[in-house]
Amino acid sequence: MASKTGVFSGLLLLLFAGCEVKEPIAPVWDVELNLPFVNRTYTMKEIVERDTSSLKLRSDTAIIVYEQTQELNSVKIENRMTLDAETKNIKTTVGAIKVNTVASISDEIKMTQWLNVTPGQQQVVPAVSNTLVVQDMKKITSFEVAEFDAGTMSLKIRNENGPVSMTISRVIIRAAKNYSYRGATIAENTRLLTDNTTFTLNQNQERTLVFALTGQKLVDSLRVEVLLSSPGSGGNTILVPANPVTKITADFANLGVSGVKAIIPQQNPIVKSDVIKIDDSTQYTQIKFDSGKLDISVKNSIDMPLQVTITVNELRKPDGTNFSQVVNVPAKGTGTFSIADMKNYSLNSGGVLKNTVTYQASAVNTVQPGVTSTLLSSDSLVSTISMNNLVISTITGKVKPVQLRVVESNIGINLKDLQGKFKFGKLDLADSDIKLLVQKATSFEVRFTGKLRGTNGTQTAELDLPVTVMGAGLTTMKLDPVKVETFIASFQNELPNTMTVVGVTTLNPNYKEGTADMVDSVYGMARLDFPLHVGITNGSFTDTVAVEFSSDDSSKIANSNTADITMKIENGMAAGVTLGGKFVDGNYNYIMNMIPKNTGNDSLVVIPGAAVGPDNKVITPTNKDILIKLVKNDFKNFTRVKYLIFDMKVNTSKPNASPVKFYPLDKLKMRAFGKFSYKVDPGE
Repeated sequence: MASKTGVFSGLLLLLFAGCEVKEPIAPVWDVELNLPFVNRTYTMKEIVERDTSSLKLRSDTAIIVYEQTQELNSVKIENRMTLDAETKNIKTTVGAIKVNTVASISDEIKMTQWLNVTPGQQQVVPAVSNTLVVQDMKKITSFEVAEFDAGTMSLKIRNENGPVSMTISRVIIRAAKNYSYRGATIAENTRLLTDNTTFTLNQNQERTLVFALTGQKLVDSLRVEVLLSSPGSGGNTILVPANPVTKITADFANLGVSGVKAIIPQQNPIVKSDVIKIDDSTQYTQIKFDSGKLDISVKNSIDMPLQVTITVNELRKPDGTNFSQVVNVPAKGTGTFSIADMKNYSLNSGGVLKNTVTYQASAVNTVQPGVTSTLLSSDSLVSTISMNNLVISTITGKVKPVQLRVVESNIGINLKDLQGKFKFGKLDLADSDIKLLVQKATSFEVRFTGKLRGTNGTQTAELDLPVTVMGAGLTTMKLDPVKVETFIASFQNELPNTMTVVGVTTLNPNYKEGTADMVDSVYGMARLDFPLHVGITNGSFTDTVAVEFSSDDSSKIANSNTADITMKIENGMAAGVTLGGKFVDGNYNYIMNMIPKNTGNDSLVVIPGAAVGPDNKVITPTNKDILIKLVKNDFKNFTRVKYLIFDMKVNTSKPNASPVKFYPLDKLKMRAFGKFSYKVDPGE
């Protein structure tokens, strides 16, 4: 056995000794590499979850709803409840004038004033005929000058001249001195009263003359002028009394003074009340004011100072007490009083619905000892009350219908670009539900009128809101879906991204009784509820996906020069898809179309929508395979690709883009993989 081994070894040595030894050469062969580089599924649920602020899921099997809720700007009553109170002038006159009691005044005409006799002696008394006798009366202390609209002065004449008769044929009452009264002069001896009655008075007889004073004037110093005749003693000697006189006594009764110049005593209060209308329409049982001004002016044409007490029966001060105010008014002057801010003042009618207040002015004069004033019964006191800019804080009653204000509430919506992907060219909103849910704090009804205004930035359209009168509780204003559809259709190319509720609110439009506060408001929300039951024409969806290869795969692709790209698209949505796009590098620079325009390949691919059943749910998805062959420059460009940006145009499956429903699990699935050919060279 050993000899055989040795022989074999020797043969090998001879073999190798006779040959040149070289390095071995590795074989080279072609290899196909299949690499997936896009695998993406888009579900409606995913789209919804990207924008949970507007798209809502009821459940995984429920229909997708586009929902937007936005609080409306509240409309407060604020300073819209106002009163237009009339300015009222209330005039009152002094009326009956009180003077101090006019006492009787007496005086005597001595016999010696009209006969030449010696009192207390026996003598013959001569006869006289039509002798004028004048006697000044004692002074009246109650007035200096007075004029009367009622009353009498009684003048009693008594003969105490002894056994001598006298016949009086005329009595005149005159002013005993000069007077100034009401800008005129009453001169001395001015005739004031006259009596032409003829009568005879025997010894100790008396006669009373009654003078009506209506329309007459008297002064404090009166002069009595008597025209008399006497037969004397008839030639006989008689004893003349020691004090022969004719006594004169004046009494005053039932005086009605219409004017006086005097030291004015305390008068009866001058009282006047009237009703002031605070508004033509607003009626109240209670009102509290937020602001306003009360001005009271008292003009005094009377020649004496007054204290005027002003009351408004229904008006309450902020502390709840009745309003009463004393205004001091100078003689022939004006006094004023103002409440600059009536905040927290209130009116209380005592439960009776009314639109007036009762205003009263009560004036008393200030007595001025030693000061003479002139007073006429026709002298007036004019009080003016004005209530301006009255703003109601709270009211119970019937407030006049009043427009509060125009309010605008913007509702930011994403119909223009749902989460940045879908853009609708046409939208069928047959099942849309747009509601305004509003409430009010006041018990009064509120009428709401307005518009829904939409804009996409370049176009604006308006939709009239239904006129609604809000009663108690929540009021729902639902927009007619047909009108909504027409409204949306007026936008071309891009749907609105903002809607604005423009409304006008009117408080108490039907003039009913209730309660309101200026802080009460009309408030609520707008809810846009669009089920994705839409017809879409040329709606677009854009996304960017990474083209992902490992570094090892990338080096292999670099050795390739051709590739077959297969794209598999499964459309599980009720919308046809037109697909196109572009490949870009890491800086998003364009490299090539997603589907190059090689022979047999269009740059856009149409994938029909899935078949849907009667309930609009997808029953059979549509599949589409696309084969793309990349050679030469297209292939070289492809090796630099980092991202695929694709665009889908969406059209609903039903004829004429009729509406369909979208559900959360509706999906579009897209996969792409490539078959790359490259040479394997182990020596490299």
